[in-house]
Amino acid sequence: KQALLRAAVKIGAEKWTHDGNGEVTTEEYTADGQALVDLICNCEVVGTSSPRAEFISMANPAAILVLLDELEAANELVELQRFKLERQAEDLHQAKSLESI
Repeated sequence: KQALLRAAVKIGAEKWTHDGNGEVTTEEYTADGQALVDLICNCEVVGTSSPRAEFISMANPAAILVLLDELEAANELVELQRFKLERQAEDLHQAKSLESI
């Protein structure tokens, strides 16, 4: 998870697209007055569209960063719920101990 985070942060919040013919590129950007894209990879499958290119374009650094943020938030929620359940169990145990007195 940490290696994936470091790699995505290093690239930045780039979004990638695919052209349906197997090429995965960055979204268009402007440099020196020209509209440019950077080629990420070519997953061409002769005579058909490339499911690999579609997947790679969707697994871009921006998407990975969002998923990792969501995972972290979910993990924090799990820890909070675990803490609440532990407190409830302790309270219940104390209440039962008091009943037996």
